[in-house]
Amino acid sequence: MYAIQDRLLDGLRLQWEDGKRSNNDDNQSSPIKDTKQSVPFIIQRIGRGNKQEIEEITKLCIGVFFNEQEGLDSKVNTPPWKSLQLAYLGNLQRGDILARNAFNKDQLVDLIVARRIYSVDGSSNNKVDGKDAASVVRDDCQIFNAEQLPSSDGDETRLVVGEIIGYCEMTEKKFGLGGKFEDDAEEKSRPYLGNLSVAKYARSSGVGSALLDECESVVSDEWNAGHTEIVLQVEEDNTSAIQFYKRRGWEFAFADPTCRRFDTSGLFLKESRITKFAMVKRLQRRKGGQNGLSNGGDADSVLDKLRNSFFEPDEFEAQVAQELLNLEMTSTELKASLSDLFITAAKEVDCGSGRKAIIMYVPYKLQRSFQKIQARLVRELEKKFSGRHVIIVAQRNILGKSYARSQKTKGLRPRSRTLTAVQDAILEDIVYPTEITGKRTRCKVDGRRVLKVYLDGRDQANVEGRTDTYAAVYGKLTNKQVSFHFSA
Repeated sequence: MYAIQDRLLDGLRLQWEDGKRSNNDDNQSSPIKDTKQSVPFIIQRIGRGNKQEIEEITKLCIGVFFNEQEGLDSKVNTPPWKSLQLAYLGNLQRGDILARNAFNKDQLVDLIVARRIYSVDGSSNNKVDGKDAASVVRDDCQIFNAEQLPSSDGDETRLVVGEIIGYCEMTEKKFGLGGKFEDDAEEKSRPYLGNLSVAKYARSSGVGSALLDECESVVSDEWNAGHTEIVLQVEEDNTSAIQFYKRRGWEFAFADPTCRRFDTSGLFLKESRITKFAMVKRLQRRKGGQNGLSNGGDADSVLDKLRNSFFEPDEFEAQVAQELLNLEMTSTELKASLSDLFITAAKEVDCGSGRKAIIMYVPYKLQRSFQKIQARLVRELEKKFSGRHVIIVAQRNILGKSYARSQKTKGLRPRSRTLTAVQDAILEDIVYPTEITGKRTRCKVDGRRVLKVYLDGRDQANVEGRTDTYAAVYGKLTNKQVSFHFSA
């Protein structure tokens, strides 16, 4: 099938190249926009958009995502087979927006666009390149890169709004992050940023940054729904976009290798598998009086013990951070060691039979420092949280099989970031400071597997009462069944 497609595609491409050469003179004489000069623009919120705006948005998105090699305003003709593909994708994009407007009227949605600004004289009747501009720029609008506009000559010159050069959309949708980020099994509604696209000739003008700033403003000031973070997904091979988001304060959450995207490189449109990275941006955290942070101690000092987490700390995390701060202030043994240490998250899990345990997540780079004082720290915290065992686990990332290093650092994915290696490391964190002396996997008749872990028998007196908690916590974190035994 694909061999026939390649032969047909090669033949059509040769015919197309022959016909395209005859139009080179016309194409060379057509105007091309300067890609080095910053473009003046404004940011607009258009709600759900009208028909004309949706058509402009569709044209921009399809041109950026699927026709990038030609640019938005290039005069180079598109091959007919690709034109059909782009038309089909445009209908999908347009239909998605219209269907959402028709059937999901209660959903929080805001379309945000960047429009180019032109300076015209009074005799042009607000026409730009022979086309009617959208409107005259209001006096209260913030114009980005206004210094690029020509100086006004008299009262006849005015600023008008032109075409859309940037777009993104904010929608509230169910988006689960799993693991320690969810309080329950139900997915949480979160603000989702999608379809961020900027015209090629406007990419060095700050359009993307301005759109992201407006998205954060919409969620924080307009929606007023109590959201504390924004999420998005970006394809793993889009390295420039990933670096852009990182510079803007976005953090990696997880990788989803089951995503798909449309491939327009062949004669027939097809879907290919792609890994997408989920990224999270925490909105500015409120200080004092929130989530119990003002109950004793300075709020900033408490938050200093709970850093680099993705979300607004809940009441329980604030309580754990407060206890760490209290130990730093009162314990002479731990004061010096705890001064530079902090946690990233804390979670209380049910271990069955009415027992509960506390999992404290710490940065991987600080794990060794925590282990130096872990015995004393756990003992003091378990006095504060009576009846609950405290477990300290390092924060680690799992990289999928499709992970590829950047061009600067070639090679396979690190062994320490595979699923098996991370789960083994979690097991060692849970039982620390006791050493694991052996492991066996028992396969039962019904297909279930039970991991039998043998601990150092010298620690049996101190650890035997905690093994049920260890098994419950490991099961919660990895969904694997484990039983603990002691070596002779």
